[in-house]
Amino acid sequence: MSSVPDYAEPVQGWRAWSLVRCDGRAMLRSLYTNVVWDSGQALSASCQRSRRRFFRPWHRYLPSHPAPRMSCTCGVYAAFEPEPIVPLLIPPANPPMGELGRAIGKVALWGEVVECARGWRASLAYPQHLYLWSPAVGSRRRDEIRAVLDEELSEYGVPVEWIEATARHELLGAIAAG
Repeated sequence: MSSVPDYAEPVQGWRAWSLVRCDGRAMLRSLYTNVVWDSGQALSASCQRSRRRFFRPWHRYLPSHPAPRMSCTCGVYAAFEPEPIVPLLIPPANPPMGELGRAIGKVALWGEVVECARGWRASLAYPQHLYLWSPAVGSRRRDEIRAVLDEELSEYGVPVEWIEATARHELLGAIAAG
């Protein structure tokens, strides 16, 4: 008996990334795990949730199950809509070391895809469209860094669009129009 996939095309969701310098160029990194998204290849999810052994709780290990798993929280996350992601664009007062700024964008999800309350978790993902919001790229030399980011992020082979908005609702309106 053969099974028919639920989706014939990748599922499209929304997520935010940290922009970091890696190997001399700007790259996308997950906000909550230290996972850099390489350009030109899909990100393959793995479970990063460390666990303790019952009989030896001082030993930690990473599970070896494929991501995503229904009984776990692993997988590449994406939201149904951009609105809940926008607050993640504001960098914290002390941004992580090496963070250039943050981006929001559309992401394609495929492989094993689990639908959740506010979005999906998937085994494979790749960005489809990147939006850079000026306040999320906190630099006094914004014009200089803008040219560099445009060039370096173009390696992902997806549109990179700058949004000039002063408020979050304007950002959402510009994304919806684009």
